[in-house]
Amino acid sequence: MITYFGLTRPDGCQIGCFEERCGCGEVPPPEKDSEGRDIFIAQGNGRGMIVIEGKPGASGLPPGILLLPEFASRFDERPDLQILANRPLGNGSAVVCDVGRPPPFGTGGGVPGFPELQFSSSSEVTAALWDLACRFSVQPSAEEACTLDRFGNFAFLGDGTTIQYCDQVSATAAFPKGDTILRARLRDVAGNAGPAAEIVVRNPADAEDSGE
Repeated sequence: MITYFGLTRPDGCQIGCFEERCGCGEVPPPEKDSEGRDIFIAQGNGRGMIVIEGKPGASGLPPGILLLPEFASRFDERPDLQILANRPLGNGSAVVCDVGRPPPFGTGGGVPGFPELQFSSSSEVTAALWDLACRFSVQPSAEEACTLDRFGNFAFLGDGTTIQYCDQVSATAAFPKGDTILRARLRDVAGNAGPAAEIVVRNPADAEDSGE
């Protein structure tokens, strides 16, 4: 089950670092939207680091670490980290796992959006789940976390967290202007899916620049 779901700064802080050493500032209670979802502010050009943490759920089994489609055991297998966006990220490319530098220097692309945010059985949703999951890395311990506590030490952010998944959002998969909803859930190593969680990622700079 998910113990933390949010967007941090690229340096692993939830808010700004001190100047003398990278200790993160105290985190105020997050703003919430009308549905009660936490709102996170993207960095310039729709960037940041998506962080999802988990722990064993009702089954007592640990969350799985299957994030790459080439290691799937069945044709219809899905990743253990399942995350959807209600709007396209980057150019919304339907190519699975098109990570890397943008054209003309590479073939990097974005991720399609699904306004309904439903984990339906369609092949399009399956492809999008892989497309996002393969951009994440697995951090198996707090000492290897991609996030920092307020003293600048590597640390998990959620209560009871046993595993962390991190995606340093690339320019090719940046959040569009305005608000984007992300919906995520984790499976355990036996394939049992836990409850879903949702957050809002707001890209205010681009919205302001566009006059919206």
